[in-house]
Amino acid sequence: MDFFKFDDWSTLEGLEVEIWRGGSLVRRCVIDAATKDSSIVWSAADANNHRRLWDKARGFEVRVPLVFIQRAEAQERMEGRPGNERCSQIQAGTGKNRFTH
Repeated sequence: MDFFKFDDWSTLEGLEVEIWRGGSLVRRCVIDAATKDSSIVWSAADANNHRRLWDKARGFEVRVPLVFIQRAEAQERMEGRPGNERCSQIQAGTGKNRFTH
């Protein structure tokens, strides 16, 4: 499954994501909570790891599965927000909005 950088962390609660820093995968985890300003997320505890805070200011990035991005765009279209072909841009490697590869 392909994962893509996603900057709107406030919408990720309950989603399995990848945490990256400096071009390296740090952890795959489920997001337990996030700040409204998308600056911090907490990963849920699991069998091998405690609950942990991840801070954008410290260089961490969150990557989400493409299917999550596709669902978010579908929801935006249903709510009447203007679509801008983000998924197509991502698949073509030109996505420059909330998410990038």
